[in-house]
Amino acid sequence: EEAEKYRSEFNKLRYDFTVLQSQSELQREEHARVLEERRICYDAEIARLEKDRDELVAQYQGSNLLHDGKRVEALLREKAQLHVRLKGLEAEVAELQAQKENSGQQAENVQRLQIRQLSEFQATVKSLEAERQSLSQQLERLENERRLSHEQNSQLMGRLHKAEREVGTLTSQLESLKHSHKVE
Repeated sequence: EEAEKYRSEFNKLRYDFTVLQSQSELQREEHARVLEERRICYDAEIARLEKDRDELVAQYQGSNLLHDGKRVEALLREKAQLHVRLKGLEAEVAELQAQKENSGQQAENVQRLQIRQLSEFQATVKSLEAERQSLSQQLERLENERRLSHEQNSQLMGRLHKAEREVGTLTSQLESLKHSHKVE
């Protein structure tokens, strides 16, 4: 009964382990997909910004010198804004990568824990099976001893009844002899 309980818990843990493993895999795939989508967006954004920069450089080179001072200031401001935006995007990518690594680490920890618990349950089930087998053999031995003891008791009871009958017969013969001896 206890072995069945452990077997049931063992099967439940195996099922939970499989579910967590598939959830972990789905989560990993989702993180990878989100990371790839963001990378594509960021690459497109960087390409667009580089194109804008190239266009601005071309415009700057083609413009007259009167507007050059103001244009340089505007370009420097835009460059600073683009730099800030780029830093923000890089930080976001780093955060997503950290989340992905953390998720993977958590899944590995859960997997290790479940494997350890699974091993412990398997060892417990084996131990209980061995104990059950030992008790079964002990019960069989005791049953044989009880059967032999019962047979011996039956034989002894038969011998006792026979001896009692013989004693009764001898007693009545003795009484008969005493009585006939008195009569003489």
